Formats: sequence, structure tokens, C-alpha cells
Amino acid sequence: MNRAARLALAGLSVAGAVLASLASAPARADAADKAYPIFQARDYATVFDQLFDYRTRNVGTLRVDFMLGVSACHMNSVEHRALGGYLLASIPAWYGPLSTVNGQAIRIQSAACPRTRLSESEAIAGISAKSDAKPVPLDHRVSKSGSGDALPAAPPAPPPPKMSPLRLRQAYKAGHDYKSVPTVSAYACQVVCAGDKRCKAVTWIDSQKLCWLKDALSPLAANPDMTSSQKQVP
Repeated sequence: MNRAARLALAGLSVAGAVLASLASAPARADAADKAYPIFQARDYATVFDQLFDYRTRNVGTLRVDFMLGVSACHMNSVEHRALGGYLLASIPAWYGPLSTVNGQAIRIQSAACPRTRLSESEAIAGISAKSDAKPVPLDHRVSKSGSGDALPAAPPAPPPPKMSPLRLRQAYKAGHDYKSVPTVSAYACQVVCAGDKRCKAVTWIDSQKLCWLKDALSPLAANPDMTSSQKQVP
């Protein structure tokens, strides 16, 4: 092959790579755009299924990973919530620096759905097992293109299954405590109790960011620094 032919072939290869790159950018935008109305309708299960499958094969964007993380946090299983907490906790490192508004949105969602001890791979394995599917890891490549765009509005994750609504400025009287766990919010404290078979109730101390787990109920008393919740009997 002469020099002119080699140059022509190299040019075709570069052009092909550029075209492939340009073709993939709209696809990433389409994934977020298609999921957005479903996300706004709060059909989080559908959004999760769509975006999780997408993210196992494609580069992530801020909007895609935010909607995927929030949707996972609204699912009932511990594994979904663990994956959601992992994604939300990872977003600042992946896409930062974030705008003030986006940073606040991430902090609100992360406080309601904190990262757990389950690793990403353990969470995905648990999610896949529920549908008898083979675990497929997320694609860890990300694109900061569009990271300055405002994130879609979303309510924080609902109270975890099994737990009563939070009782603000109330605490269970001393006794029956068997463990304390640092947590970022009263909601996170509820999540800890929901996943602990022994736990019957919790009291969260705001000033200390400390969650006290109890194995029996005691009377409630007013306390401006504490928030409480109990496990609901099915």
C-alpha cells in the first residue's frame, strides 16, 4: 500500500471515529429526554429499568445518573436503595464542580437516601437476582457535557417500608437502646431501623447526628432536638 492510500485509510478511520462520537451524543441526550416525563410522573420503577439498562452500555451524564439514583431510592428493596445512595454520593466526584442549585438538589436527595455498606456490585447482584437476570455492572465512563444544566425537580424518597412517619421534636424515653449509629438525617435513621430485625423504634438526635436503635417501645416525650419513628406491625 502506497503512502497516499495509507493516508486516505487513516483519514477514513478518523472520520468514522468522529461520526461515531457525534452519533453517541444525541443518544445520551435522548436517554435523559425520554426518561424525563416518566420521572416527572413519578413512575420510578419504569425510569429505573430504562436508565439502568442504558447505563450498563453507555457513558453517563449528570441528568441520567441523577434520575437513575433518585428512582432507585424510591424503590422498596434494600439493594435498589443502596445503588441509589451510591450513585447520588458519587455524582459530585463524577460531575463536579456542581452549580449551587444542583449541589443542593444532590445533598437533599443524598440525605434522604444515604449510601449504605452494600457495594455497587453487591447491590446490582441483589437487584439482578430478583428478576433472575445476570448481573451487569454500570459503565463508569461519564461525560460532563450538560453538567451545568439544572437537574429535574424530584421529591425526596418516601419513608422506608415498615416505618411510621417521623414524629418531630419527640423522643422515646430512656431505655431499650441497644445500638447507636451516626446518620446524616432522621430519614437515614429510619432506613437503618427498617433493615435491622431487632429494631422496633428509633430516636434521632439532630445536634449529634446520632441514631439510637431500640428493641422495645417506651412512652414519647417532647424534645426539640430529637425525632422519632417506630417500626409498623404488618
